Amino acid sequence: MDDYVGDKLRAWGLERFIDIFIENEVDKESFLQLDSNTTKELIVPVGPRVQFLGHLNLLKQEVEPRESGNQEQGSSGATRNSNQEPRAPRNQQAAVSGAANRSNREQEPGGATARYKGQEPAAKKPRGAFDIRGILEEVIDGQLLIAEMDKGLLTYQSRKRVVNTLVSHLIQLHGKNVKSNVKLAMAKAITYQFPELDNEDGDAHEAWFTPGQDNRDASGFFEIRLRNVRQRDKAKSAAPSNASTKPKTPSKLATSSLDLTIDDSEDASGKVEWLKHHKEPLDQVKRYMRETTKARAALIRSEKAKPVADLIKLYPRLLDTEGMIDQDFRQLFPINADQLFLKWPKYLPKIMEYVEQQTEWRQFLHFEGEIDTDAKRTNVALQALPLLFPAGCMKGKKGPKRATTDESCRSFIRREKIGTNLPSLLDQNTQGQPFILILGNPEQPEQAFVVVEKNVVSCKSLLQAVDVCFKVVYVLDINYAWQCQHTWDFIQKFFYRLGEGKGRETSIPTVKMFTNFLQKQNI
Repeated sequence: MDDYVGDKLRAWGLERFIDIFIENEVDKESFLQLDSNTTKELIVPVGPRVQFLGHLNLLKQEVEPRESGNQEQGSSGATRNSNQEPRAPRNQQAAVSGAANRSNREQEPGGATARYKGQEPAAKKPRGAFDIRGILEEVIDGQLLIAEMDKGLLTYQSRKRVVNTLVSHLIQLHGKNVKSNVKLAMAKAITYQFPELDNEDGDAHEAWFTPGQDNRDASGFFEIRLRNVRQRDKAKSAAPSNASTKPKTPSKLATSSLDLTIDDSEDASGKVEWLKHHKEPLDQVKRYMRETTKARAALIRSEKAKPVADLIKLYPRLLDTEGMIDQDFRQLFPINADQLFLKWPKYLPKIMEYVEQQTEWRQFLHFEGEIDTDAKRTNVALQALPLLFPAGCMKGKKGPKRATTDESCRSFIRREKIGTNLPSLLDQNTQGQPFILILGNPEQPEQAFVVVEKNVVSCKSLLQAVDVCFKVVYVLDINYAWQCQHTWDFIQKFFYRLGEGKGRETSIPTVKMFTNFLQKQNI
């Protein structure tokens, strides 16, 4: 193995596989010819292998244009007819085309809403100065990318290629510091020309680019790619600020911040104290818990410095009395309490379609059977959710620390064999809490629990365990496990419709894209 391969693996955070590449005598030439099949022999874990293939495909796209350009440079000038009229630049052609399309758009039957009326939508004409189809047609396998976009389901690798191609086009026209309005115009052109990538709210373009607002930086696939290009080239000048002076767009999500005041009345404090020492009578326990919900929530939020274990000692009935976590959450967020159970059956088919397209879940879950019931599909889909998003990242003293895909999945749902000694497992556990624990097969576990500081809450199903674990975070006012934070961010915003006050202020683009796919009108 030469230095080229080792340098690439280190740059991609995969240096632990260098010895394997050395043993298999992988040099630069063979490195650039690796594919998904040959890589399986070198990188067995699914998460790192997916990361490697993503980086490798980007590298190939950077290398191939340079090589083909060198080969064609000498012949292109010689073969051009000297009397041939020079071809107008693509952006000028697209601008003329866009102007013509705008004048004819009103004459199109059905207009922009035609796709919502059941008929098969025709391909939209270019909007504005960006002919997205035309740009993609010029790259290798561009028609395959266009076909996926027409279906509204881009694979991870295809989406990377689309982003790289479009960003390269932007850089050719505007340099590496592209203005915010230009990036936004291209993002909107994508969802206009490919309606299946849009959603019923008409804001799916935000996954591709979202301008900065207030103190929040711009985000989206285009912004991330441009930022990486600038960092790679070690540009000395900072990118111009995209901060907008426009007022902040109101969120469509309900706030999860609670306006609570501490109730220090004798009645409330007396009931809280009584609950510390009594488990029975059950009816009285449930009534006192209901009546002190907001008083306890205010106290918990005023004691943020206290460890979770201390909070559980103060309010033990939350975990040792069935249904108290759900009752507290229902008192605090009554509109949002049942949303996971109400929405899940509707979205399960689309979630499974996306999981099948985007992940190698069977290999990760070590599953070879059939999922022939909705219960099995639910269990598989929930365990595969972390595979759809990047693993979480946490700031550390020595710089950012990124979790592996395996750590992200285990921090969300941990699976153990039937007969596992739970007390021993909890004593030896070092991972962040709360998390979900299942015993048995991935498609049909025998038992499901939520683990909170060596306490286990038994649940009737894996879906209920996800619901309880989410509500524990809100009731105890604690943070999600950072390793799987993007999975919880998706669940919080898509299913429970809760926004400001917990989790990320702005979702990462992969979360937005998955949400856009689920929200399409034809679900």
